[in-house]
Amino acid sequence: MIGKKMETALNERVEGETSADNVVENLKMAQNAPGALFMIGRELGQRVFTSPANEGAQ
Repeated sequence: MIGKKMETALNERVEGETSADNVVENLKMAQNAPGALFMIGRELGQRVFTSPANEGAQ
């Protein structure tokens, strides 16, 4: 059994890689679509970063 910190770190890594894969796929699809890059940029700009050090501080 792995520790809670290790499990959290692994989950964050998987989420990050999934997110990056999604961005790459969206960019590939957008290459011939006018305005698509603007929409992707707007979508990415709405994401909120949560520092792992501050996650449990609420």
